[in-house]
Amino acid sequence: MANLYDISPLSYQPSTNMDWFTKAIFGGALIEKGKITPITGVKESTLLNLLELTDNILQADGRDCGWTPDQIAKLSDKELKIKTYKINLEQCLDDLERKRTVWMLSPGAKNRELPDSLEEATMELLASELSKEIETKIFNGDSSTPGDFDGAVKVLTNSVESLKVEGVALTKSNVLGEIEKAYLALPEDVKAKGMENGSLALYVSYNTVTLVKIALSQVYNGNVVINPNFSINGDVASYMGIEIVPVRGIGQNNMILADISNFILGTDLISDLEEIRLGQFPAPNDNKIFIDGRLRLGFVIPFENEVVFYSPDVDTDFISADRTSLSFPAAGGSEVVNITASGAFTASNAPTGFSKTLLGNVMTITANDNTSGGSTKTGSIVVTLTDDPTKTVAINLTQPNT
Repeated sequence: MANLYDISPLSYQPSTNMDWFTKAIFGGALIEKGKITPITGVKESTLLNLLELTDNILQADGRDCGWTPDQIAKLSDKELKIKTYKINLEQCLDDLERKRTVWMLSPGAKNRELPDSLEEATMELLASELSKEIETKIFNGDSSTPGDFDGAVKVLTNSVESLKVEGVALTKSNVLGEIEKAYLALPEDVKAKGMENGSLALYVSYNTVTLVKIALSQVYNGNVVINPNFSINGDVASYMGIEIVPVRGIGQNNMILADISNFILGTDLISDLEEIRLGQFPAPNDNKIFIDGRLRLGFVIPFENEVVFYSPDVDTDFISADRTSLSFPAAGGSEVVNITASGAFTASNAPTGFSKTLLGNVMTITANDNTSGGSTKTGSIVVTLTDDPTKTVAINLTQPNT
């Protein structure tokens, strides 16, 4: 056993020993199973410049020279920003050996899973713990904490583009129906792409996966599952062929449905000069070892409008206008404003000198002639969501007199 503790001359360098870095970043279940897309070699930040096509490429040939393309190239120039993280760990040798023993004796573990030497075994344990922390940050990171980055929950909560579904507290009696509710909110083209490529994932808490399994265990009739949209294969639960992926850091009642190519983790070593060092303190503290080092991490969702965020904490009521400031010529005229709302809405009366008509979600605002020496006319029309009067949008109007 003496050789097991003799680590004083050792130093672990990830620039030449990439196993540790690989296991720390990619060793967690989330990345190892391909449920998120990693980008390596990001030193500070990078613009993703991802391209996605919408609408149709094919159009009818009228046997003429007309060319009216409907295809729209949707560009995401999201910036993937990287934060630097320190690794500082001090551990008693006896504690490390106990952890190593517990690891090797855990259910399903094999003795070969950890190396024989304490140094390598310690780095394996550290990599395993770090991969769990990284997974937690991917979903629960919050930039309001100094040095942290925003994870998926924070990004999607603040996003005006993400597809929000107002959720409830999940139970074994409602979880299957709530998953279906989240699935129905996913755009058709995202569903099609995900089904073709097998690239969709439903990220949930470990508790939610347990609820799904309990719920399915109650709908068996012999060996036939009454709800055929769900399945369990070993430890993997699926809905409509989409794997239900348990992750750390997501709220117990939250669910995120996305294409894995739309969840990007950026990472890199701090530099070739930095080391992940493992060493032993000098006497009289030689019963302790230290581990220190640095690495970079960041997270981004390029196309937030293609991600469904299910949560009891989201507010699905909204109202907006594609134009909130209109300027009319003195001679008068009409302008069109398109209203987008989560439900029915009302509009205030038009100010003096203006009039409005509302047909569906299209509002036409008309200004009268103002060339007879009157003053500049200004005012606004306020559109209010019926179900939530706190949700309003003002359309400001102005018309000079010359």
